[in-house]
Amino acid sequence: MVLAAFLLWPKVQAREASNVDTIMQIAQVFGTARLDRDSNSSPRISAELDGFAYTITFFDCGPSDTCSSAQFVTHFNVMADQAKLDQWNGQTAGPRAYFDAMGGTSLAQTTQLDDAPGPAIVMGMIGNWGNAVFDFAALIDP
Repeated sequence: MVLAAFLLWPKVQAREASNVDTIMQIAQVFGTARLDRDSNSSPRISAELDGFAYTITFFDCGPSDTCSSAQFVTHFNVMADQAKLDQWNGQTAGPRAYFDAMGGTSLAQTTQLDDAPGPAIVMGMIGNWGNAVFDFAALIDP
């Protein structure tokens, strides 16, 4: 999987890529991913990483889909208990856990973006997100 991401490196660097394009290409290396727009017309990637669905919604985007921030969100159908959320939110500076409107628990993190993050940075962002999702899943449903 890592090899495939590095094979994309020249393709991404060869043209002026928006950060949405760059992140989409790397998300596809990690699993299925599709690009659409949310109800506010912001770019949104819906993807899967090792069986966990997640979305990346982009904010403050210019006309070329170069955006200043992105929010990663994963929804769990499990309603975690408050003590587990308090434990998670108290020990990590990363993604925050909360009870969501869908009757489950979600994990979310907003990330500031460079104008065009390179593949190595994007791989790190998605890899770190995946690690947080796995750790949180183990905490709420051991």
